[in-house]
Amino acid sequence: IMKVQDLRNELSNGVTDFAFIKKDGTVRLAQGTTNLAFVPVEKHPKGGKASDKVLAYFDLEKDNWRCLSVNTEFITA
Repeated sequence: IMKVQDLRNELSNGVTDFAFIKKDGTVRLAQGTTNLAFVPVEKHPKGGKASDKVLAYFDLEKDNWRCLSVNTEFITA
């Protein structure tokens, strides 16, 4: 199990492979980032601040932003 702050740090440094446990109990693998150098310019955030209650990341497989509760169980992949 990975702490959300550790995952935030990894995502800000570049592309990170991780997994999380979905609400239905299944595990989902994800490849994401919060480093805008890896996010298409047209998908850059327009402003505002994300809530501390969620982890927002750019999902490279889905090519879009996703949010997860900070209470989600994260696993390094």
